[in-house]
Amino acid sequence: MRINSTSMGRMASAVVIGVGLTVAMMAQADVVLYDSLSTAPGGYEKITGPNIYVAQQFTTLGQSGPSLLNSVLLNIAEISPGAPSAVSIAIYGGSATLPSGSPLVTLAGSYLADGPNVFTAPGFALAANSYFWVVASASSGVYWFNETKDISGSTPPSGAQGPGYSYVEALSTDFGSSWAAMPLGTPYGPTPAAPYNPGYHPLQMNVMIASSVPEPSQWAMMGLTLVGAGGFYIRRRQGAKLPVKP
Repeated sequence: MRINSTSMGRMASAVVIGVGLTVAMMAQADVVLYDSLSTAPGGYEKITGPNIYVAQQFTTLGQSGPSLLNSVLLNIAEISPGAPSAVSIAIYGGSATLPSGSPLVTLAGSYLADGPNVFTAPGFALAANSYFWVVASASSGVYWFNETKDISGSTPPSGAQGPGYSYVEALSTDFGSSWAAMPLGTPYGPTPAAPYNPGYHPLQMNVMIASSVPEPSQWAMMGLTLVGAGGFYIRRRQGAKLPVKP
């Protein structure tokens, strides 16, 4: 079979278009799963020792498939300086009421300055239709984690958004070995209870995810496209080595 330059050009264009379409299908856009950073503040959770863990729930209920966790932002204030990287943020699994087990992943990042601080876990997959918990702790120092004024227990407060929003919060005073629910219903008071606030408000938090994990069919399409590109390249090289007849 003789392949002229025009045919080669068409084949090359088809390969490039195929690769481009497959990459575009697999590209993941950032999506807000949970965001209450812009809501009115309603107090704070105070972490005063390494044994105290504060947990804020978010969900993937209604998601059609797994999602990749990109980042978590929390509003943090440093009251008494701790060691570098004292603040730790982890993702736990659990039920609709409490976290459970060990951390699924510990996010990269730590406290840098008062205000929103970002923690990342690129590549960590969140299963669909599940309950997850952002768990904050500090190995030293004293830190406040800002809360919203939401005590409705039903609809998100003004400014909150995202399909994964939840008002459910939990607390551990024994390094995450056991958990207690923090029920809604008591507005934030001027004098926090020691060693932590009684809670009753969701944390001010932002959770960003990728739109979805690439499906197996998309990986297969990419593989077939690359195989085709490789075959085209080999055939073209072989064709270039054929002797020219006089």
